[in-house]
Amino acid sequence: MIESLETSKNIKGLFASNTNSEKTLVAYLETKPGFIKIKNYNSSTEISINASKSPPAFFTFNNEGTILATASERVFKINNIY
Repeated sequence: MIESLETSKNIKGLFASNTNSEKTLVAYLETKPGFIKIKNYNSSTEISINASKSPPAFFTFNNEGTILATASERVFKINNIY
C-alpha cells in the first residue's frame, strides 16, 4: 500500500482524481461531515472545503484541476480551489 486516506463513512466510495502536467490531485470525504479534502501531490498541500450541510453525493474536478464541482441531495456547488 502506498498511502491510506482517512475518510468519513463512505459506502459509495466517493473519490475524485485529476492528473495533468502541473497537478496530481485527489479529493475525498473528510472525517468531518459535509467536508471534502483535496490533496495536491505535486506541492504536498491539502485543503478542506465545506461542500454542503448534507453528505456529498458526487464530486469531480474540471480538466485543469482548478474547480471542484460538488453535489448533495439538496445543493449543487462549484468551488474554485486554486
